[in-house]
Amino acid sequence: MKKLISNFTFLLAVICLAFSSPVFSQIDESFSNVKKVKFDIAVGDIQLQKSNSGKTELLGNYDEGKLNVEVLFKNGELSVIEKTKKKKTRGSIDSKYTLSIPDDIFVNINTGTGDVSLNDLSTKTNINTGTGMVSFQNYNGASKLNSGTGNVRVIDSKGDIDMNSGTGNVMIENSSGDLVANSGTGNVKVDKVKGKLAANSGTGNVKGSNVHLEGTASFNSGTGAAQYVLTGEVSNDLSVNSGTGDAILDMNGQRFEGTLIMKCDKDHGSISAPFSFDKTETKDDTLIKYKYFGDSGVEIQVSTGTGKAKVMK
Repeated sequence: MKKLISNFTFLLAVICLAFSSPVFSQIDESFSNVKKVKFDIAVGDIQLQKSNSGKTELLGNYDEGKLNVEVLFKNGELSVIEKTKKKKTRGSIDSKYTLSIPDDIFVNINTGTGDVSLNDLSTKTNINTGTGMVSFQNYNGASKLNSGTGNVRVIDSKGDIDMNSGTGNVMIENSSGDLVANSGTGNVKVDKVKGKLAANSGTGNVKGSNVHLEGTASFNSGTGAAQYVLTGEVSNDLSVNSGTGDAILDMNGQRFEGTLIMKCDKDHGSISAPFSFDKTETKDDTLIKYKYFGDSGVEIQVSTGTGKAKVMK
């Protein structure tokens, strides 16, 4: 009797394992004359990389028990469409796609959950993701990115990249171009960057260092600290601002030709600088102090509401 029970238990375990184990389908296809690629993915990771063959190559695997995946190619547009099955079993759902493309193919990505990485590419992209990290490595081109909760990283890249994350951190390093970095609640960090820059966070800290400005720049936080370290000559307007946190400008021994304007709430904020000011005034409960370093017309503004506005040599 014990042996019968044991055999039955073993058979039941085998049956359960057979039903619970995922069955993965593979995608391995190659396309010529692709002009545009569209991903509409529910839960997968996507990696974009440069093609060495001159063709567009798609590799992928997905759980066919939980996902329906359709690959279409028509009139120069390649589409990868993924949908979860209505009667899917419990547990996690996994899929992964690697797309190798030649230069100058536009890629549009929409994904609910999953990481997106772009490596060694010269192209234009539009990316929307709910949760998951988005990373650019050696990317050359233009990109518009919106992420709900993921972190964003840009490394060794150049071009016009507009990044927005709801709750993730944004980091830009060793890159150049017209760059916009926004986060709702995360931190924004910029280091070794050249070009035009706007860095903003709702509640996180914003910090810029080793930045060679070639256009206007702003470093702003709603409730966190905003800090910027000067590197080289400032020939365009620059602002460092925080609503309730500290706004700090480190001049790092650099010379500046223009006007420095510092602001704070006259009753709840404070202003600190290692020099005397040329002019002080109050407008609408805001204390404003001016220091003239020259008549170039360039302005640097350091301001806060209820925090400390501070300049260091």
